[in-house]
Amino acid sequence: MLYRFFSAGATITSRYARGCSKFKRLSHYLYPRSFFSTVQQHATQTHAQMTDSADPSAELINELRALVVSGGALVPFDERKVHCVVDNISDSFRRLESISRNPYVDPSQMFYAGTMKYYKAKYLRDKRCVVAYLLWRQSQITKSWWDARDNMISSVLAPCERTFLQEYNDVMVEYMTSFAVPLDLRSFTWRPPSTQQLEVRGLVNHVFVSSVTGAVINLYKGKQILLDFEEAESLIQQGVVELVE
Repeated sequence: MLYRFFSAGATITSRYARGCSKFKRLSHYLYPRSFFSTVQQHATQTHAQMTDSADPSAELINELRALVVSGGALVPFDERKVHCVVDNISDSFRRLESISRNPYVDPSQMFYAGTMKYYKAKYLRDKRCVVAYLLWRQSQITKSWWDARDNMISSVLAPCERTFLQEYNDVMVEYMTSFAVPLDLRSFTWRPPSTQQLEVRGLVNHVFVSSVTGAVINLYKGKQILLDFEEAESLIQQGVVELVE
């Protein structure tokens, strides 16, 4: 009786082993050899991504939302996050390209089709995030030029942004001086240029040295004073004073 029991157990074990061997051969027949290595690699990468909670694209958009809500003031260029997003875009594109150019891959198969769609959607999403961030900063840089505050934001600009601002300024100056009578496109007051002085009222406490007289001028909220046209206009654009009608 005991002999039959062990004999039956050995038979079951042997059949199970043969079944596993057949399944292994069948799986290699049904799927490409690279299928299992690709699945394992993808699972490892997914696990690594899940363990690393940082998502550069999401962080970049969250930072952009916070800046817009806070009033749109420029902060130092987040070069680290931008580089991370660009690296992710390049990595996704390389993986998509390697799959599409692999002669042993059939894109019509569900696994490969899904993988290609995933990487395409990922790099397009990352691209939209970084482009939105860069375009917003570009719009704020040009806005600062029109508001005559471009000299106040140079400390938070990246080298490439400083180059852009300088080139933008050069183009605008060339355009404004190309007329017989030079134009000042940043001038928003309707007073004629012949007006030598403007009466302004202080909005905040502010101390500056007059570029005309060299005197130290102390402004405070509510104080009314006559200033040279160029100085008054610059202070109005900066929100330091307002024009007295």
